[in-house]
Formats: sequence, structure tokens, C-alpha cells
Amino acid sequence: WMILAENPQIALNWLRSLPPQTETNQTVQLVMTDCQIDLKDWDGLLAAVQKKDWGKAEFYRFALESLAQHSLGQNAASQAAWQRALRLASDQPDHLAQMAQAAGLWGLTPEKVAALQEAIDKFPQEKWAVDQLTAQLYADGNTRGLEELLSRIQPANPDDVRLENNLANVLLL
Repeated sequence: WMILAENPQIALNWLRSLPPQTETNQTVQLVMTDCQIDLKDWDGLLAAVQKKDWGKAEFYRFALESLAQHSLGQNAASQAAWQRALRLASDQPDHLAQMAQAAGLWGLTPEKVAALQEAIDKFPQEKWAVDQLTAQLYADGNTRGLEELLSRIQPANPDDVRLENNLANVLLL
């Protein structure tokens, strides 16, 4: 609430004034990283997430590292961190959903698409991933990508008339 009521810098200063043991609390770490993102403090964000262990949220730590590196123009390091995040998240559809959502909020469309494609590849029954990727490809005007996606998922859903119709429409373009 402090981020919204005051501003991210005041919230971050307050969080930093807490006893050191509270900084290891994962909720506190996430709020601090949210403040750093709002402030566009990429060096601070990178320092906050490097060389730490976030346990089950390790995938998200690497996603944050990727964002910071991308924002600092360190594209190769950013891609490597994103790939590590995808690898760590790839066994949990909710982790992939969180990555896709975060990448979308951060304006990282290729990373969002990669997370959605990973979700579809690993969990083809997850309709949300297909719907979100379809919407993203449509928004991007990526007809070829839509054709590939719909052609890939249609055989697994032969009774889905809407899907068949969408594929037919894309093939006519």
C-alpha cells in the first residue's frame, strides 16, 4: 500500500530500514524488487537478485535478473537468464503463467511468447496459454505464427469448431 499511497522510493527506504533478518523474507524481497522496477533502478534490482537462493521462486529471480539485464542493454546475459528461468519454471504451468504475465507487464513480448510457447509445449491441455498466445500473435499481426500455432494444436482438438474455423480463416490470409 505504501508504494501506491506514497511512492516507491519512500517504500523502498522504509523496507531497507527494517531489521536485516526481514530482508530474507521472500514477500519483502518481492516488494523491494517491485519498488526497484517502478523506480527503474536496474543496477539495484540486479544486485538484489544476483547470487541469492529464492527456493521455489528461483525461476522468478532469474526472470527479474533478465529484466534488469535487458534494461541495462546486456542482451546476451538477459537471454541467458530468461532461458534459465524458463528451464526452472517448465515443470509448473502456474510458474510459466507467472513468467508470461510478468514479461507482458514489463513489455518483453518475445519473452512472453517464449513462456507461452513453453507452456503449450509442456502442458498442451492448458487452454489459457493457447488463448494468450493466440491473442499476442493476433495483436502483433503475426499471421504465420498464428497459422503454425493453430495447425499444431488443431489435431489434438478435432471437435473444436471454433479452432477449426480460426485455422481456416488464417489459412485464407
